[in-house]
Amino acid sequence: MWLFLLFGMGAANAWSPQGHGVIALAAVSDLSLEHRTVLHEQARILWQHRANKKSQRYAGRSCNVADNTTAAIAGITGADSAKIICFLAYWPDTVRKHSLEKLFRSVGGSVPATLAPFASETTANWHYYNSVYDRRHDKFLPECERLNRGKLADVLPLLTKAYTEAEASETKAVLLSFIVHLVADAHQPLHAFAASIKHCEHDLGGNRVCLKSSQKKRGKCSVSLHKYWDAGGELFSAKSGYVVGLRPEMLNVGFNVAGWLQESKSLAPQVYSYNPESPLSNAYRNTVTAISDTRVTWAQHRLTVLLEELLSK
Repeated sequence: MWLFLLFGMGAANAWSPQGHGVIALAAVSDLSLEHRTVLHEQARILWQHRANKKSQRYAGRSCNVADNTTAAIAGITGADSAKIICFLAYWPDTVRKHSLEKLFRSVGGSVPATLAPFASETTANWHYYNSVYDRRHDKFLPECERLNRGKLADVLPLLTKAYTEAEASETKAVLLSFIVHLVADAHQPLHAFAASIKHCEHDLGGNRVCLKSSQKKRGKCSVSLHKYWDAGGELFSAKSGYVVGLRPEMLNVGFNVAGWLQESKSLAPQVYSYNPESPLSNAYRNTVTAISDTRVTWAQHRLTVLLEELLSK
C-alpha cells in the first residue's frame, strides 16, 4: 500500500532537469541559425551570472540524455553550448524562493513594467495551475477554482509580452529562461490538476502520494507520484537515451496556454488510473511513458514556434 502523506513532501520541479534539457535542446536545434545564435547569447548571460561550478557540472549531467542533439547547437560556440541551454531551461526551478526583483537584479537587469505587480513576490506558484479533480466521480470541481493559487496560465502570456518589450539583453535572459521553462511545465499533466482528498483539499498534483519512502530519512518520501511523472516514468533516464521525435500528426502548435492546460486536464483519468493498494503495474508505467512522450514532443514543437516568433521581433 502506498503512503498518503500530508507532510514531509519536498517541492516538485515539474519535468526533471533532464526532461527540461531534452525539450529545450530539441526546440533550440530546430531554430534557424540566426535565432539560435541570439538565444545562445542571451542564455550565456544567465550562465555567466548564475551558474557556479556545481550547477555547471549538474547542467552537464542533465544534458547526457540528449548528447546527439548537442552537435547541432555546439557549432555556435563550442562544447559548453548544450550545458548553457540546459541551465537556461531548468534554472527557474532553483530560484523559486527568490523575489522576481532579486532575480533580475542578479544578472544586471530590471523587472519589466508588465511584470511590475510581481516584483516583490516569489515565482513558486508560476509553475502550475491546480484544478481539482474528483477521481471517484471522474469530474473537475469548478467551485474549487477560487482557491487555486497557481498562476501558470496568467504569467506565461505576460512573460512573452515583456520579452517583446524588453531592450536590455540581461532582462531578456531572465525572461527567456522562464518562458522556456514554463512552456515545458504547461505540458506536464500534474502541473494542470490535482486529485481531491476532501472536496477542495487536494494532493498537490500528486506530491502527497508517496510511491517510495526514503530509506535514509524517516517520514520522508523519495519518489512521489508527481516526481514519477516529472521523470516521464523512466523516459528521461540516462539508460533510455530519449530524444524528442517528430510526428506528422502534430499540426496544432499555436500559443494557447489555457488550451495546453486543458489538454493535460483531459488526461486526468489516465494519470490517476493507478491502484493505490498495489505496486505500479506495467500497464500504468507504459501509460506514463506514452503520455509523457506525447506531451514532451508537443512542448518541444510549440516552444520552437514560440521562440522563432519572439526572436524575430
